[in-house]
Amino acid sequence: MHIDALGGVAGDMLLGAMLDAWPDQFDGVLTAIRQAGVPDEIAVRVESHHDHTLAGRRFVVEAAGRVARPAGRFGDVRARLERSALPADMSRRAVAIFTLLAEAEGVVHGIPADEVVLHEVAGWDSVADIVGIAYLLETLPVATWSVSALPIGGGRVDTEHGPLPVPAPATAELLRGFVMLDDGISGERVTPTGAAVLKHLSPSDAPHGRSRMDRTGVGFGTRRLPGISNVVRLVAYETDADAAHAHYEQVAVISFEVDDQTLEDLAVGLEKLRELEGVLDVTQQAAFGKKGRMMCAVQIPCTEAPRDRRGRRRDGARVGASAASRTRWRA
Repeated sequence: MHIDALGGVAGDMLLGAMLDAWPDQFDGVLTAIRQAGVPDEIAVRVESHHDHTLAGRRFVVEAAGRVARPAGRFGDVRARLERSALPADMSRRAVAIFTLLAEAEGVVHGIPADEVVLHEVAGWDSVADIVGIAYLLETLPVATWSVSALPIGGGRVDTEHGPLPVPAPATAELLRGFVMLDDGISGERVTPTGAAVLKHLSPSDAPHGRSRMDRTGVGFGTRRLPGISNVVRLVAYETDADAAHAHYEQVAVISFEVDDQTLEDLAVGLEKLRELEGVLDVTQQAAFGKKGRMMCAVQIPCTEAPRDRRGRRRDGARVGASAASRTRWRA
């Protein structure tokens, strides 16, 4: 599943897009939301929507009257979900998303996560968004996720702590490592709930390998943006059967130039590199630098260790932050 964050990313937008792609899942989503304790006085529905450019769906949660706001301390939110009638796997996933929110808020405010009060994201609408997404993540046959660059937005957003810059501090903490872009449109483009879901999914930057497009879904936000639709689009792909049986090997290439070492010393150093685990080959060729200076250009194809979104190898070593298969380092 690929997430196209045209207008931005919010919990209700993601849920609306998922239900646009799989509309038959709404009854299950509603059942899960009620099992999580969202009262019947809170109306939950999905409705068709269009902005004269695109058509899709909007996920709506609103109170039919005056409804008491649930306790907002993270410990209370977690306990309420854990003792609810929600199936255990869905409860664990919803708690995991709320935990990411609480941990980010804890970092921002300098307090333990259990002491965090989730002001804006503890309401019934956020509970419904996160539980609905948790249900679909456990139900839909989606193996991997990817996401486009995220709009950074700008300006300020009103919170219980007063006006804060966009992205809000907790959102910025959750989005560390994600690719961002400035499309010139201000406002809050990625909400804390949307950021927590993205962090939970740990998506790659783009779809990988050969695949066949299966379906799409469009989810609308509540704001109107100048010049573009305020939507998130999901594109579901099926792995190509031929590609599934093919074998692909991805390598990294380290390249650099040396202009201050004798060829004899360089030969010894390159031979040592060839002996390192993961190095597939070491090649060298003559090159010319500035002012016509002779140098040796070296390329080292090597196996690429798994990386996290911040560019760190899973074994703890630091590597280049690019996720591309060909990485150029200069020494």
